[in-house]
Amino acid sequence: MAATRIGINGFGRMGRLALRAAWGWPDIAFVHVNEITGDPSTAAHLLTFDSVHGRWLHDARGADQALVIDGQDIGYTAAAQPGDVPWEPAGVDVVLECSGQFRTRETLDAYFVALTPSGVPTSSGATSAPRSAGSWSSLTSPTCAAGRGLCSSRSCSTCSPA
Repeated sequence: MAATRIGINGFGRMGRLALRAAWGWPDIAFVHVNEITGDPSTAAHLLTFDSVHGRWLHDARGADQALVIDGQDIGYTAAAQPGDVPWEPAGVDVVLECSGQFRTRETLDAYFVALTPSGVPTSSGATSAPRSAGSWSSLTSPTCAAGRGLCSSRSCSTCSPA
């Protein structure tokens, strides 16, 4: 079984903690990050040094349009709208919406117009979305992963990897 290829929109605290929590899992591969503030070097620094969880013991650094972790290049962009991010060319299957800016079906439509990932787990504000308890298995569940579905965690902070 191939790994589910993950993209992250919003690499603030929740986006970084999601990546930290699942890094190295054989069934998940992080392939793209979109963050409108900061460059890949800043993202690598913030990923490495967390004021609550401490230092992350993986080699993270910024490169030209990439975040490099343990020698693996992860594409990096700074697009303000999710529809402007090259999710499909990056081979993304599932996008983690971690910016907190896109919380309704209407604001999430750009994901479904511009790309073909299976699902977009979002903050709890997503309307008309099946809800999961925030587990990583929900990323590949039939509800979320079957055919451009939308699923939502119960809360972006309560049930997050934090």
